[in-house]
Amino acid sequence: HYAYEIRGMPEIEEAKVSREELELAKELIKKMSMKLDMSKFKDEYAEAFKEMIKKKLKGEKIEVKVEEREAKAKSLVDALKRSLKKR
Repeated sequence: HYAYEIRGMPEIEEAKVSREELELAKELIKKMSMKLDMSKFKDEYAEAFKEMIKKKLKGEKIEVKVEEREAKAKSLVDALKRSLKKR
């Protein structure tokens, strides 16, 4: 961290949260709390980067794919609620 990024507690305003948002946050924490098993995750970015390096060393053309995504939810709260329903 840089010194200018660290602020004292009095400088941070208390967030106003609705009852619905608070309950949703509690539910998310409860459902998503588990022991983290890093072996289940793979670094797709690093793998793609290594493949690009291999192609570059072979003199092959490197194509970069840009994915355009459309928002699936009107709000973050809607997205979180849908996520909870899937679990």
